[in-house]
Amino acid sequence: MKYNIILISLVALLITGCKKEEIFLYNTQNTPDLSNPIIQKMTNIVWYKDMTSISESWASQNNIYKPSDFVSSILYQAAWSTLTLYRDGTSNMLFIPPFVSSTVIHCKGNWQVSTTEENTIIMSTKTPVSIVTAKIKVLNMEVKDNVSIAKVSIDFGDRLITTDLVNKNPDDYSMKSPAYASAVDDNWFATQQIQTAPLKAENFIGAWASPGAIAYENTFSNEKFPLEGVQRVSYVEDLLANTPTFLNGVIFNLRSDGKAQIAYRHMMLHYYKDLLNTTKEVVSDAKWSVRGNKVYIETDEEYFSAIGEELFNVSPYADGLIYVSEDPRRHDFTNVPPVRIQPKQFYSMELISKTDKGFWTRITSKTAIFYVFMSKVEFDGNNTINIREAHQ
Repeated sequence: MKYNIILISLVALLITGCKKEEIFLYNTQNTPDLSNPIIQKMTNIVWYKDMTSISESWASQNNIYKPSDFVSSILYQAAWSTLTLYRDGTSNMLFIPPFVSSTVIHCKGNWQVSTTEENTIIMSTKTPVSIVTAKIKVLNMEVKDNVSIAKVSIDFGDRLITTDLVNKNPDDYSMKSPAYASAVDDNWFATQQIQTAPLKAENFIGAWASPGAIAYENTFSNEKFPLEGVQRVSYVEDLLANTPTFLNGVIFNLRSDGKAQIAYRHMMLHYYKDLLNTTKEVVSDAKWSVRGNKVYIETDEEYFSAIGEELFNVSPYADGLIYVSEDPRRHDFTNVPPVRIQPKQFYSMELISKTDKGFWTRITSKTAIFYVFMSKVEFDGNNTINIREAHQ
């Protein structure tokens, strides 16, 4: 009897101890100490990386967890563009990958002032590959021709980067394109309010192309796509080893019967179409619906490609990959990866604003969050071939 009472009491304690109303979440973010004038000068300023000054050395490989981490250095050498440390303890790192068309990636994080090392910041942040903790030490700060220059070392534990940061954009994105000038501004996201009113399905029937699909068909042009031509990514799980399919460009063909097609704009599929001896659009079948203020798209399958595999032979790690086919010549003179698909992928589209040419939307998938302008396009849904048709 004694043991029964103890057992009943223990069960009761577990049940009552797990009630939802008794679970509390606390904000553990602390405002950084800005008493150090050097640290203070580093904050609330967009610092641009000087592309000509970066150097890197490896200390070890103790902190490398995923295959893509081995080649993640290219992100800092070629893609990392800006660093902003906000005084509320948040941070933003901007990446503009050279191997992805018209895309900027905003990576959020938090930072604190080191209590053990002078002029040093400890930052934990998402990157396009993984979450990292970095020790940023200000080695020198000076002003030349009204431009502040901060020489910093960034210690990731497994490698050390030294570079110059300047508070004036050395590449001048505003000269490159008005779209890039807008896309690199982290404050842009706060101006894009998601509409909460229920959507009507009839307003989304038709074919809609992502910025990557537009760039695939037309060389990026300020005249044709002044502000709609750059896609912003606010989260990506792994750009290299689990590349989001949407990143390279897709067309969603949403039909009135609730069925849909996804057409792909990927250079590697040229080899696939050549293998099939066809000029038809390579597509996957899908279904779509409107639920409240969201458009949901569920695919039967989706084409998978990984930038890391295409460029650096890094093995992809995405779940559920199914082999479809490959060019038999690839082992002789090409580096083309095999065609793979992933079953049952999902997209959630939330409307921001609509124009005659299309609509701004936030698109959430399993591996990324995009802020994009989806352009209305013509699409022949009958001139297609399903990606499974070359299954061997």
